[in-house]
Amino acid sequence: MDKEATKRVLAVIKAAYPGFYRDAGDYDKRVAIALWERMFRNDDKDLVMDAVEAFIATDIKGFAPSIGAIKDKMATIKAAGNGELTELEAWGLVMRALENSGYNYAQEFAKLPPVVQRCIGEPLQLHYWALMDIDTVNSVVASNFQRSYRARAAHVRELEKLPENVKALYGAVGDAFRMPRLPEAPKTPLDDLPEIGEVAIPEHFLAKGRELKENCQRMEAEAAKARVRQIFGDMIGKDAADRYFEGQEAGAGG
Repeated sequence: MDKEATKRVLAVIKAAYPGFYRDAGDYDKRVAIALWERMFRNDDKDLVMDAVEAFIATDIKGFAPSIGAIKDKMATIKAAGNGELTELEAWGLVMRALENSGYNYAQEFAKLPPVVQRCIGEPLQLHYWALMDIDTVNSVVASNFQRSYRARAAHVRELEKLPENVKALYGAVGDAFRMPRLPEAPKTPLDDLPEIGEVAIPEHFLAKGRELKENCQRMEAEAAKARVRQIFGDMIGKDAADRYFEGQEAGAGG
């Protein structure tokens, strides 16, 4: 929004709130115009005017809007225009993903919007939730997810209100905490060797490979089970989780 558009916005606010900068001198008015222009420099002038009109139309207190109040209205308008999901709609997507997350959790995770993915954390979490009792999923897990989504959506809207230079600072801070991208491994002379066709592998090597694979699968299963117990313990308490799994194991043994 440029200077002329800023003046028009302030004129509309002045018309709706006659006391707006009523006692300000010429210098203070110039400072106010410069401040509003700076704060909305990278925003679309029509969006700013829409936000001002929306504020005026819904105001019941009778006080002129601050810059932050207009930024808040703009964020609300943009969220509605972008089809931002409510927390219930986001959870509905997760529930549909869980229907096919017994085995295909990675594919289901990839289909979800990025903000929903961040609230879940990792694809394997869908698999853990898919294995849980449906009542626990619909109560404890749903409540925790919706609270996380609500907080993250609010955080995104707050960031949207910030000036571009401050957003850039946030981005730089975020980059400092990301893992660096590892360079590709250099090629070795072995990579350029010609193919020599199939080579017969001794049977004892194959047997050892099968044994290692079985051990890995067993360890992964045990680690997954321990992780599920830990998640249950975090949500419903360790004692309650232990009783639940002991009952499951006793039922399976009987």
